[in-house]
Amino acid sequence: MPSAVCGWCGVHSNMSVKMVEAGPFDEDEVGQLFGLYKCDHCTASSLGYARVSMRDVRDLLGYGASVTFEIALEIEDNTAGLMWLPHSGANLELNHTPEEIADAAKEARACLNAGYRRASVQLARSVVEATAKDKGITVHNIAPKINEMFNQRLIREHIRDGAHEVRHLGNDMAHGDFTEPVTDEDAQMVLTLMHEVLVEVYESPGRVREAQSRRAARSAGQQP
Repeated sequence: MPSAVCGWCGVHSNMSVKMVEAGPFDEDEVGQLFGLYKCDHCTASSLGYARVSMRDVRDLLGYGASVTFEIALEIEDNTAGLMWLPHSGANLELNHTPEEIADAAKEARACLNAGYRRASVQLARSVVEATAKDKGITVHNIAPKINEMFNQRLIREHIRDGAHEVRHLGNDMAHGDFTEPVTDEDAQMVLTLMHEVLVEVYESPGRVREAQSRRAARSAGQQP
């Protein structure tokens, strides 16, 4: 049974299989694996899909095997994994982040779920830099911008260090250094660190302000 971050509820959950089909296979014997899955947490349905080949089937079960429900699940377990619609992050709640920055963060997540790891990392780097610029930090280059966010107490030390990790891998993509592959784990970590920057700068302070506003409203309502 595969697991994923559900695009509906945002929880990393087991995805129960409702239906799986594969094919048709082209002249190179490559086809699509499609599955309808149900999130065990929120019960909403998602589409999982991946590219598979008849070679995968033959390696598992021998020449002449055809793709059935059970075989498709075995193929899935022996490939890089499924991509999902809706993608995780499609319903990512960034209620206090400026809309244009929140949209770019969600687009970075969409790129990763579509398998475009380099694009997702590059967008994550841009989100971090855009956050600094939104806060009026206009020094040249992203590294001093990150350090200045720390100096202005917009982010804590460990968030600063995480932002620099986003910068390091993002810079490789920006400068055309494609010799080393970007793994799913690398890209996922970069997006997680990007999200922590947004939480630190926008979301957490925004939630505090919201709580203060609600308390003030309650207090005002109790006045004679």
